[in-house]
Parts: sequence; structure tokens; C-alpha cells
Amino acid sequence: MQPNPEELVSPLLFLLTLGLMLFGLGLGVLAIQLIQGRHPQSEPPLPPAVGRRELFVGLGLFLLASIIVAGLTEAVGVELDASRQLALSAALMAVAIYPALRSSIAADRLDALGWVSPGSGRGLRTGIMVWFLLMPLFFGFNLFWSQAWVFFTGDLPVQDVKDLISTSGEGSGIIFLLVVLLIPFLEELLFRGVLLNSLRSRFGTAGAIGVSSLVFAALHGPAASGPIFVLALAMGGAMVLSGNLFVPFALHAMNNGVQIVLLSFST
Repeated sequence: MQPNPEELVSPLLFLLTLGLMLFGLGLGVLAIQLIQGRHPQSEPPLPPAVGRRELFVGLGLFLLASIIVAGLTEAVGVELDASRQLALSAALMAVAIYPALRSSIAADRLDALGWVSPGSGRGLRTGIMVWFLLMPLFFGFNLFWSQAWVFFTGDLPVQDVKDLISTSGEGSGIIFLLVVLLIPFLEELLFRGVLLNSLRSRFGTAGAIGVSSLVFAALHGPAASGPIFVLALAMGGAMVLSGNLFVPFALHAMNNGVQIVLLSFST
């Protein structure tokens, strides 16, 4: 059942939202201590063996492939169902990652991307625990963003994922696997493993987290950009603190999984 937009804009609900976010920020301190305790680093991780060439070639291939696919789809008039749209998105993301991943493998530097195989299980468990600690912050900011969106536009912010779920039909299981597992892993590899770590030498740690988070949020559209930016900041911080790609991946996967379940019920 869809909420009435007018019900979201009320002083009492705003105070509740503010309290939820402040409580989440307090738990964020515990999340930082948890990551540092479970993933102690003696020194900052080295930058990945990815130059500007690999980074820009990957992004260029991604944009070129996206334009070609969009052009062919428009010219032929083919309408893809939800699962095929997401599979195509995953394929384009893999194209963007390929040059950087190939360069890192050739230099035997996968660890610089945060791909720590012996610590993958620990990283996944850490990410899940961090998500539970930050859950009040994420939900509180989602509610705040919805209130602000309604206040300025008069409508509820509608995300593309909700449209995919409502039209998925029999492909809902495939959509769940793509949105919760495959696409988050590819996005973390690209944005936290490659982009964030590549920007650290130029912008510093805080600047790299901010810039990579802005890019990540912008690619998800204006309706979701606010909550996605906050989530990206958390994932970037988790990546820097742990040096383990599987921590932000688990955080990302948990967030997407819960969002899909909630959106499915609301649909």
C-alpha cells in the first residue's frame, strides 16, 4: 500500500526521522570500532595497479556500450523485461571493470583492490554486522529524503528498482540474485575497489570517498541519489577502514536485499 505523500510532511514525523538519524550516527561510531577491531591494518593499502588509461578506457567502454545498446533498442523497438534489463546492466558493468581487473591480475595486485581471498568470510560477516548497526541511519535518511522530496515536488520519490519489481513476474528470483549479489559485487569492485583507491593519491582518503560516492549516487538517478550517497559514504568508509572489498559488498548486498523485500510488500 502506497503512503499518502501529505502524511510524510509533518513536524512529528520529522522529529522522529531526526532522532532516528542521530541514533544511527551514534551507532556508526560502534561500526567504526567494529571494523577496526576485526580488520586491523598496520599500514594504508597500496593503490591498485590501475592507471588513468585503464580507468578511462573502462568508463569509455561502459558509456559507448550503453549508447549502442540504447540506440539499437530504440531503433529495433525491443522492450526488455526486468531480468534482462538488469542482466544487461551487469554485463555493461563487467565491461567497465575489465581493463582495470586485467591490469591488476597481470601485476598480481588484486589485493590492492581489496580482493582479500583468505579474509572474504570475515569481511562478509563484518559487513552484515555493520549494516545492522547503521540500519537506523539508512532508514532515517531514506525517510528524511522522502519528506524533502515530497516537500519540494509534491510526489513520492519513485526508484527504478520498484518499477522492475512490480513488472518482474516470474523473473523475480533472477532479479533478486542480480540486484543483491552480482550487481553489488561488480559495483563495489568498480567504485570502491578501483575508483576510490585510484583517487586516494590525488584527493586524499576523505576526498576519494566523497568523489566516488557522488559519482555512484549520480548514476542512480535523482530520486535515489540522496540515500544512495549516504550508503556509498558508509561503503567507502568501510572499504578504507578494512581494506577488504567484501565488507562494503556485504553492506551493499544487505541493503539491496532488505530494500527489495520492503518494496515487494509495498507493491
